[in-house]
Amino acid sequence: MGRSDGYDCILFFLSRSHSKNAISESGTLDFIFTRPIFNSKDFTGMGVEITPSTSKRILNVLLENGILKIIRESSGRKPAIYAFPELINTAEGKEVF
Repeated sequence: MGRSDGYDCILFFLSRSHSKNAISESGTLDFIFTRPIFNSKDFTGMGVEITPSTSKRILNVLLENGILKIIRESSGRKPAIYAFPELINTAEGKEVF
């Protein structure tokens, strides 16, 4: 999957999140492509007006469709850590995830 394929794929699944903020206002695409490994707290607080429930819904849509992978589950006060394996594997030129 190339960069444009990954971008289009995420765009498609974000459109299924039923959030008007998911694509245009939240910067979700830019966030995921600039930080292919991130925690849920950083995703929710990415500097735009996005509610925790919207953030959770977006992450769930991306997880359910295999776009993101959980590296570490949340535990206590530690947020879950997510990865965008296709981008990481493409950048590394090998299968990392």
